[in-house]
This record gives sequence, structure tokens and C-alpha cells, in this order.
Amino acid sequence: MAPSEFGYREANVARTYRGLYVQRLNNGQIYNIKVAMPGGSESTVSVFDYQAREIEPCIDRLPDAEEYFARLSSP
Repeated sequence: MAPSEFGYREANVARTYRGLYVQRLNNGQIYNIKVAMPGGSESTVSVFDYQAREIEPCIDRLPDAEEYFARLSSP
């Protein structure tokens, strides 16, 4: 893949993916981020990929998985 094509693809990912919540290890370290993809499906990306692709919102603004699911289940 040519570099210009790669740059376009990465920019397109940042616009179409949306961060949902972070997954943490027992020590609190973030190891993955769950993202929503076009069409309503979800995927998991590493912290490195999330930042490299400039997916929004910023990791610091994402809830933990427990908080995310608690919000979904509250009326």
C-alpha cells in the first residue's frame, strides 16, 4: 500500500470509529479500548492503535467498562 493510501485509510478510521470505553488490568492500566464501528458493530483496539489512529474521544474522557455498562442499564 502506498504511503498516501495508508494516510487516507488511517484518517478515515479516525472519522468512522468512536471510542466507547476502556478495559483495564487489575492494576488500573488500560490495555484495550472498545470502539463502535460503522454499521453498529464493535471492535477492540490497543491503546497504541487508538492513539495512532486519533480516534475520539480522548482516552482520558472514556469511562471504564463497568461505568459504561452501569450507565446503559440505568433508567
